[in-house]
Amino acid sequence: MLLRIAVTWVVLLQSFLHADAFVRHHHHHHHENTAIGRIRLTSTSTSTSPASPPSALPYPSSSSSVARQCQHRHQRHSPSSLSAASPMQQDPYPVRLNEFFKRPVPPPIKKAFSIFTETPDIRLDDDAVTVLTAAPGRPGVPRPLWLVMLASLPTGLLWYGYYKFAVEEEMLQYEIDAGIEPQGFGGYGTLGPFTYGMLMGPLAAVLHLPGGMSWSLLGICFIYYTQFLLYERVNQAYGREGLMDPPLQVMWCAPILFPLNVVVGLRQ
Repeated sequence: MLLRIAVTWVVLLQSFLHADAFVRHHHHHHHENTAIGRIRLTSTSTSTSPASPPSALPYPSSSSSVARQCQHRHQRHSPSSLSAASPMQQDPYPVRLNEFFKRPVPPPIKKAFSIFTETPDIRLDDDAVTVLTAAPGRPGVPRPLWLVMLASLPTGLLWYGYYKFAVEEEMLQYEIDAGIEPQGFGGYGTLGPFTYGMLMGPLAAVLHLPGGMSWSLLGICFIYYTQFLLYERVNQAYGREGLMDPPLQVMWCAPILFPLNVVVGLRQ
């Protein structure tokens, strides 16, 4: 039963991404054909007119709207950005999954939780309130263990959910900046499937579907899988930076190894 549920969840995620990629690809071709039509109409109407002065942009000066569209297509997706992939150059699966669950989020929320790039001139304060409310950072924001526990326990692990979101966003950005293949799903790609998976149990129970509340195991299994990935990625990051031997025993995260799974979580 659990295997069937897990396979169903993977198939659903793949279907969502394929459908999303098809829609965006179709949307891209629609705008491209519109732009070509405008260029042809403009070139035809201006063929007998005096030559216009050269434009400072490396795009046709006959239409400012066409120039803006061409300029937008010319600015390719940067590997250090978590923005949506171009239909002509798809991002890796983890990045696309993160963007898929990020897209429905209201713009003000996305702006509030967008990655904050720290510079020598712009740095975060190190007081507790600032650290607890800080957006995901680039580089990652140090969050002491005592502060994580202090904020997580009184809030019933609600703040820990945000902590998980921020860490996943920071690690995904770190992997992209390092030029390596992303393995994690980012904050949205982690909490999105987890939330929907947890909601499937109550929904199935209300609709009297086979399995009932057991469908919520989808969310639990998925979040454990992302935690397993996170521990492995932390070990790999330590190795790339030449800091020390891998600090985490990844297999300790198994639920049956309590309290070792708590120990490895605290060390992470």
